[in-house]
Amino acid sequence: MKDEVVSEEQNFRPKLKAMETILKHWSRRKLSLKGKITVINALVISLIVYPATVLEIPNSVLHEINDIIYAFLWDGKRPKVAVKVIENTIKLGGLKMPNIFLKVKAWQLSWLRRALKNPENSWVCILNSIIHKVKLRDLILGNLNKNDKFLQCVPTFYRKILCTLYDMKQAKEV
Repeated sequence: MKDEVVSEEQNFRPKLKAMETILKHWSRRKLSLKGKITVINALVISLIVYPATVLEIPNSVLHEINDIIYAFLWDGKRPKVAVKVIENTIKLGGLKMPNIFLKVKAWQLSWLRRALKNPENSWVCILNSIIHKVKLRDLILGNLNKNDKFLQCVPTFYRKILCTLYDMKQAKEV
């Protein structure tokens, strides 16, 4: 638990502060919703791409990021458009507002694609040696679920990514 707190303080708190500072400066301008979304994508979301890709990001941090970007989008006032609508593509009547929760999941799931494309990479070999009873490839492509006992020996970061994959597979089946 202590390591998680330290990780959050060192890896995400400075990013959250930077986001608030950037958006405070941009809030002085009279931007359209599309302009604000461009600022969010280009200057705010880009701050967490790397840390969210390689570290476990606490849900509380994701909620805080979401609150920060939506407060900027609506100037701290009540939303005028439903979140699901504004997150839609332009073709579907939305403005392509990023969903930070889905973005982080997508970035983290990219590790699985890398593992399948390059199974000889040293990090994949190390992970395979840690979970020695089953190969990572089998965990990705197999019909396991997030309650499977094999997942207990997988490091937390990868276990959460695999659980996201299993949740997506299960949702697709329903």
